[in-house]
Amino acid sequence: MQRLASALVALALLAVADSPAQAFQFVSGSGARDGDLVAVWVDESRSFEYIRNLGSLSTLSERTLVSFDVPDEFGNTLEGGRFAAFAVRNPLATFPGDATCVQPNIVLTSDIDPMTVDALTLYLQSNDARPQLDFGGVGLAWLPGLNTVPLPSEINPDVIVNTVDTLVLSADQQRSYSSVLAPGNVDNVGGTITFGNPAVTIPEGDGEEYAIDLYEISTEIDCSDGIPFVTSVGFLGTLVGDNGFDGVAELALTAPEPGATALGGLACLALAYLRRVSPS
Repeated sequence: MQRLASALVALALLAVADSPAQAFQFVSGSGARDGDLVAVWVDESRSFEYIRNLGSLSTLSERTLVSFDVPDEFGNTLEGGRFAAFAVRNPLATFPGDATCVQPNIVLTSDIDPMTVDALTLYLQSNDARPQLDFGGVGLAWLPGLNTVPLPSEINPDVIVNTVDTLVLSADQQRSYSSVLAPGNVDNVGGTITFGNPAVTIPEGDGEEYAIDLYEISTEIDCSDGIPFVTSVGFLGTLVGDNGFDGVAELALTAPEPGATALGGLACLALAYLRRVSPS
């Protein structure tokens, strides 16, 4: 497994090195650095996407995360569109003392609190979702795959903008959110997340706002017996944005109160335990 992990890291570095100059740069998580949080807005017609790298999870704080001009392709408004955000803190996290035992961990927006879902369901679905989002920096997963999007050109008409932190894509582009994580216009992380919806609909009207909570789901599992014994849910805050009615949109993070999310554990099927953890 250690050789595999090294090979995956090498592939990730190679993908970044081979990507076009000034093109989108997503950095996968590792033991030394938390992975990047990537947000996506899809227009009302589900024809175009605005994708923005918000930086490493470790840099998140209560503030305005980004302000941007709504793309012309959106009709200069986000109204009626969809918004979601995703990350994997460390896709190669392993069980202590067992480098072959990868620990599921994902970060995603959700319209319901995962603490209301049984621990075994969270474990199974987050375990399936992680390789859809980031499989150790390999480009087949959505997040590192964004590094492979080509620069705009006549032969790449589905790529409208490609800069170090921003993509504007046709929803038909092969690395788009719609193509990889929401085929058939169903927001379910490639069919892996069914306990809630990771996307929120952006309301219409001058100055209307939308909000959706950001959670981290992680499981400590001892692969020697295959039993998920602790599934943890961390509430990282609420992402709040406006609909860009005037052509300019903002996204902010409202952080949880320190210590406000610490709750007791809940047993599930006598096999798994669910606990709330406070953000670090």
